Amino acid sequence: MNNVLQVNGVGKNDIAASSISVYPKYDYSSGTGVIVGYTVYVSMTISIKGIDSNSQKIAKVIDGLSSAGVSSLSGISYDTVNPNAGKGGARKNAWNDAVAKAKQYAQLSGRKLGKVLSVE
Repeated sequence: MNNVLQVNGVGKNDIAASSISVYPKYDYSSGTGVIVGYTVYVSMTISIKGIDSNSQKIAKVIDGLSSAGVSSLSGISYDTVNPNAGKGGARKNAWNDAVAKAKQYAQLSGRKLGKVLSVE
């Protein structure tokens, strides 16, 4: 599994165990339950970087993990390393859109646009 991740640029700092569960495995062939081993489930969080320049990277990691014997993948989510990077531009665009709408409403109602009273 580590080889699949390393080949796709996932480093040690990009992998974290998020939960570990251990359950006994029983054999009931003798009429009573005898523990014959344990089943371990490990949930991991893996950060895959560079998907903006290589859209196939996620598919390669998933295919590789499946081939390596990983039996379950869930909770796939996407995020950005710097979530604040685009917020300034988004706020500016939202403000400009709000001003344009307010000007249109003022014009349609035969009034002039006044000063800003509140922002929500």
